[in-house]
Amino acid sequence: MTLMVQKEAAERFFAGPGDRVYGPLAVMTQCFYTAKTVLSVPRSSFSPAPDVDSAVVRLERNGVQEQDPAAFLAFLKQAFSMRRKTLYNSLMRDSRLPAALQACQIPQDARAEALDAETLLRLYRTLQAQEKQ
Repeated sequence: MTLMVQKEAAERFFAGPGDRVYGPLAVMTQCFYTAKTVLSVPRSSFSPAPDVDSAVVRLERNGVQEQDPAAFLAFLKQAFSMRRKTLYNSLMRDSRLPAALQACQIPQDARAEALDAETLLRLYRTLQAQEKQ
């Protein structure tokens, strides 16, 4: 995909743990795509000129597959829904979570905003595996 979006929106694709705009979009992008900024487009390029600059972003699939991407996105939305709360509290005190955190070597008091995309995907997959047992 090649998209033109507001520059501030483009930053969300590339945000990392601890960044104020790090959230589900960044995690989904980093898990399943290789993203790069192709071009910066200044507001003066448009007529009439908008109040914001734009960026052209290219997203290419990286080959990582997920059986149910919609379920992973729902998990991420829930995990990031209360940014200052721990995953345990954000995920409604899921009884499977402590064992999954331990299996993934994630501290019990971890927050979604502090974990990288690969770690969140691994945690999701661990929870899904536990559900099937």
